Amino acid sequence: MLEAVPFGLAKVIAACALRLPVALSHGGVIDAVIAELEQHRYSSFELNPWLKGQLVLPLDIDRRARLHGYALTYDPRRGLIHERL
Repeated sequence: MLEAVPFGLAKVIAACALRLPVALSHGGVIDAVIAELEQHRYSSFELNPWLKGQLVLPLDIDRRARLHGYALTYDPRRGLIHERL
């Protein structure tokens, strides 16, 4: 049986939420970006009200990811940095 993410962990995960840059969230690309992000759905998130419906951008050990033609890096001081590939 699938279990919900524990409340304390869900609160931490929710606090890590951030906005995508405009280059990845404007009307011309948002549907494709959402489709890419939906490939990383976690069923256990849907069982917790803090995380239900949230999209996830998995980052590697170096806090990097690729999304819709962009290289993304999360910098703790500067936030999410994006560069066109």
